[in-house]
Amino acid sequence: MTAGFGLILVLVLSIYMLIHGPRIGELARGVMPSGDGTRDDDYPARVVRAVAGYVRGQLLFSLAMGFGAGVGLYIYGVTGIFPEGKNYALAFGVFFGLMELIPYVGPFLGAAPPMLVALFSDPITALWVGLLFVGLQQIEGHIVAPLLFGHALRINPLLVIFALLFGGELFGVLGALVALPVAAVLRETVVYLRQHTVLEPWGTTDPLALAGVSRGSPCPECGTPGSEDDAYCARCGAPRARAEVPSRV
Repeated sequence: MTAGFGLILVLVLSIYMLIHGPRIGELARGVMPSGDGTRDDDYPARVVRAVAGYVRGQLLFSLAMGFGAGVGLYIYGVTGIFPEGKNYALAFGVFFGLMELIPYVGPFLGAAPPMLVALFSDPITALWVGLLFVGLQQIEGHIVAPLLFGHALRINPLLVIFALLFGGELFGVLGALVALPVAAVLRETVVYLRQHTVLEPWGTTDPLALAGVSRGSPCPECGTPGSEDDAYCARCGAPRARAEVPSRV
């Protein structure tokens, strides 16, 4: 129920963002620093490219996982572990790849058809098929997803794992669904601001001067500033040159 609600909510938000895309882009340009006028340096265009990179990464990820499931089931069929796998490897692989588009519950839904077929055949066969999909899940979560999305989004693979864990922990299925697009947008925002934001220097104003306390002349040996009443440098001990007060006649 939660997964379905999250998918519908994301779909509705995507439609509204497409309808009001130009207005959202103009609002973003008014808030962010100005670029150089080219599309490559336009902030809304960079955000769109980042989200498009996530979509490409998700499609490639689903294709890779579906291919892996199909090949694994076909090998099971050839070796006799799961005879039906040889005949239905393509269908099972395509279905598993499509289900990978759904976070969390997608892998379980994708593994359900071959598991049911194997269970009706032999419980031991179902156990071997279950081990195959468990292995695919481990490869997916620790190797394929971090490397593939890290390359597509230009984010460190370790940050990809953290983003998925953080989004899922905060908002469940919906958080995991939007974690990587949000991470991609944040990356583009940080890079854009670093390129176009110049911070004013703090300066080297003497804090004692700001407090209204005057300093004497610096030490002739080490250059350490001091008070007008100091006869010797507090750092190196050298005698200081005091300002001579003109005598009155």
